[in-house]
Amino acid sequence: PAAAELGQSLVDVGLPIMRFKTGTPPRVDAATIDFSNLERQEQDDDTPPFSLWSSSENMLPCRPCFITRTTVETHRVIKENFGRSALIAGLITGTGARYCPSIEDKLNKFPDKDTHKVFLEPEGAYSHEYYLQGLSTSLPEEVQDLYVRTLPGLENARITRPGYGIEYDIVDPVDLYPTLMSKSIKNLFLAGQINGTSGYEEAAAQGLLAGINAAAAVRNQPPLVLDANSSYLGLMVQDITTLGITEPYRVFTSRSPFRLNLRMTNAEERLSETGFRHSVVSQKKYDVIIRRQQVITELQHKIESYFSSAAGYSNLLPGYTLPVPTGSISLAQLLRHPDAELAMFKDVLPEICELDRLAVLELEARIKYAGYFAQQHKEFELKDTMRAIKIEESFFSELPDAICKEARMKILAVRPATIEALAAIPGVRASDLTLILLKLRRQQRDRECASK
Repeated sequence: PAAAELGQSLVDVGLPIMRFKTGTPPRVDAATIDFSNLERQEQDDDTPPFSLWSSSENMLPCRPCFITRTTVETHRVIKENFGRSALIAGLITGTGARYCPSIEDKLNKFPDKDTHKVFLEPEGAYSHEYYLQGLSTSLPEEVQDLYVRTLPGLENARITRPGYGIEYDIVDPVDLYPTLMSKSIKNLFLAGQINGTSGYEEAAAQGLLAGINAAAAVRNQPPLVLDANSSYLGLMVQDITTLGITEPYRVFTSRSPFRLNLRMTNAEERLSETGFRHSVVSQKKYDVIIRRQQVITELQHKIESYFSSAAGYSNLLPGYTLPVPTGSISLAQLLRHPDAELAMFKDVLPEICELDRLAVLELEARIKYAGYFAQQHKEFELKDTMRAIKIEESFFSELPDAICKEARMKILAVRPATIEALAAIPGVRASDLTLILLKLRRQQRDRECASK
């Protein structure tokens, strides 16, 4: 049952409340779907687990997804019933997730589109239900029955659970400390959708942080505060607690100026010491992680310091068939070839064969992207020096085409006077800021050349 009075109770205790909306698509019975002509999508090969201690052998069986598409008839049924949609009729007025529009919203905002993709996703490894991703709706169940059966492959589909749209209360996350403890009520920790975020991983990560800090508070221990440059969790918490939100918040890699350093392959290196200090990583596991990092670093040094000639490598590396530059070059230079893989060097460094897959990917990343890491560092320093730059009003009619739609809308609404103010606008990502800085630099150079 709905906790109908919970929102008011949060107001009564002094928490600042905002209102958002969300929706779900219908679920259908797999036995009533004709998969024969649907586009099949298999899982990625060799999917890496979340943890070093997880084994692919222990993973639940993965089932394929399928793709179908809405038709002209689908759109006709939905449009004829727009008046019965709680969203279109204005009965639901909260702000929804920008990147998860309902099917009514898509047809209303993009009338020129003849079709939209619908992804059939199994609800679980052993479930008989399929989730129709892309068909979130607030239309009545009888209308959903009609339009679902206009989809290729779902002509005889039976809806097991209809989709729905709802509004819900959130606590303004500016009222939270970076520990996710409320500023209004001591020792009350909030995590997940109540903080205005959207997405399973976003909620799960907050739950981990809030749980760690709730335990630390009970034990009278120092809290855990994550930096934005150490994890996407730290970045998300920094964004929502300092910048605030006007719509459901999702994590994107483009939000981080440090995204090249926030790799899945170096998560243990970045966060295991923090986890150990806060008792969520055991001594035994921490020792394994430390030794693993030492092995990766030692191999990196060997690859960077091993030099030979093209003739030498032809004898040493029979498995390396890519072009080799003339002169004395390092193994690292060979590995930087776009088609080079670490496995090609096993004849020179047999210990490569003992590495797990994520360790191989991390070692390759350290060497292949070394130049990009250095460039990212320079760009970050440049951004710091340019934050005081003033933005002329005329610039807003010349914003770079490549910045995301969300950033463009919010920049044009605020029209900030400086780069520092622009960077503080929620929804402006690090990648957007980079594009704007590059254009401002080009304009500055053009003016300097014209004045000579």
